[in-house]
Amino acid sequence: MPIDGREGNQFCISSLSMPRKSFSPNLLFQYCQQIFDQTKNKKLAEAESLPMATEIGQLCNFFGITLIELCVLCYYIKTSLNEDGCKLEELVAHFGNDLSQLPIINTAIHSLIKKGRLQDKPVNKNVGLNPFKPAIIHSRTIKALLSGTRKDLQVKKLSSFVDLMETIVDQVNLKYHDTISGDAMQTEVAALIKSHVHFKEIQWMLSFKLSLSEQIVFIMVIAEAFDGIEITSIPDIISKVCKSNREAYQFKNQMVSGKNGLICHGLLSLEKNDFMQCEFVHLTKESHDVIFHEGNLIKKKRFHTRTASLIDCEKIIAEPLFYPTQTAQQIATLENALADENYTRICSKMSELNTNKGFTLLLHGEPGTGKTATVKQLARKTGRHILMVDTSKIKDMFVGESEKNIRRVFKEYAQAKEFFERHPILLFNEADALIGKRISVNNSVDQMNNTMQNILLQQLEDFEGIFIATTNLPDSLDDAFNRRLLYKVAYKKPDKAIRLQLFKQYFGEMGIPFLEKINEQYPLTGAQIMNINKKLLVERFLHEAVDLAQLIEQFCKEELQLLKGNKETTIGFLKRVS
Repeated sequence: MPIDGREGNQFCISSLSMPRKSFSPNLLFQYCQQIFDQTKNKKLAEAESLPMATEIGQLCNFFGITLIELCVLCYYIKTSLNEDGCKLEELVAHFGNDLSQLPIINTAIHSLIKKGRLQDKPVNKNVGLNPFKPAIIHSRTIKALLSGTRKDLQVKKLSSFVDLMETIVDQVNLKYHDTISGDAMQTEVAALIKSHVHFKEIQWMLSFKLSLSEQIVFIMVIAEAFDGIEITSIPDIISKVCKSNREAYQFKNQMVSGKNGLICHGLLSLEKNDFMQCEFVHLTKESHDVIFHEGNLIKKKRFHTRTASLIDCEKIIAEPLFYPTQTAQQIATLENALADENYTRICSKMSELNTNKGFTLLLHGEPGTGKTATVKQLARKTGRHILMVDTSKIKDMFVGESEKNIRRVFKEYAQAKEFFERHPILLFNEADALIGKRISVNNSVDQMNNTMQNILLQQLEDFEGIFIATTNLPDSLDDAFNRRLLYKVAYKKPDKAIRLQLFKQYFGEMGIPFLEKINEQYPLTGAQIMNINKKLLVERFLHEAVDLAQLIEQFCKEELQLLKGNKETTIGFLKRVS
């Protein structure tokens, strides 16, 4: 009887009765251990004479494999408990330490991979030419052993497209982390898709006759959209899905040229940079409508943003703010207008009058006077999240990218409006460079700045939502922005009355006479007073005995000296009472 894994090597399967549906897990593992022990230091030709025909027959039936394949599989089951997995030299040593066994072993491994009992691993490129097929035990093999049920050897039937999507993502991540090979991942995903063609999302996707790689990339983009990532970095996904760098390179080139099925069938929309490189993609409206239909993925798990920082309104800490009377009245009006019920009614009224429905605000004044803090407190009180844009971070060294980043900000804001229950606040913090007067073009940087400003003006023209910009340089505001910003709130350095309120808020234990004295001597901003409070907290934490009055006064001097640019000021902890 042949022992090389060919058709004749079926051992005693034909003499056994029909396979049972379930087995005892304890017995299955016990049989695997016995076969592992019995084959140690034996050539595979001797497997037919093992004194355990019943056990071998049951395991062959359970796994649907031949005797030689069973002997090799039992070795993999045993070594799957080892972190390093199966090594070629140890495998050969187990079966009689005879290199003549290698072709038989290799044939059995290929067959076990094809039958889904093993999965092939990525080949180690550092070991040179190696004909041996590296593999690991398939998770379904272990699952079936643990349950004693043969149906667990098959692809599991999933209840929804969401479950299928997440299972496919898991397989792609296994490949990405070099746990399984690209071939193994694609084989598994192909089986998953084939087993779930009854899902209408899969039927719709298959109607476009996409390649398997295109199908997997499409599902990965859907998965990111499900997690709130509407604009996806396509090079990252392609590198995860494709089996080789060459395949990934060809895939990207096809996307750029429009020959890729995902692009030519209108499933994905590609954003190319000025160097014709595919960088970001997003689902087209048709794809989004088909996939995110009511009752399926319509409720997403969370929102992600790539071009702005998301500040959760529920995580903003309440902070007392003190304003002059006029500023306080303006802030109160804004808070009232942004209250959910009032905001909805105002937007509806604006729509009836064919007026722009955007709330656009400019908070301007000296640094440290509470502009950003005001936005955060407005967000906290009205239950609105903040998308905060750092102007310096959206500027890109590559030509054309900064302009695209501006557009992405507003696109993400539009997505955030759909995602969150209330319209969030779009905050351009320290936006001096963007809303200042446009300049004559002398170089490419000037051209980029002017183009960014033009795009921002265009976006604000038809803006619907809540836009707030802060600036320290209101005098340099471009007239075009002045016309598009509905509210302008000026922030001045606090006067003596406001400053005394701040000192009382943070240093009330010091007594009015002392506070009035430092208030008179040190014309500080609110941010500077907060800094003093924080430094004082650190000092009190590190040292049991401190002279609070001395520290407060010295910290006040330090803040003023820093503001004046006195380079001799020592930054750090000051004198303490020993």
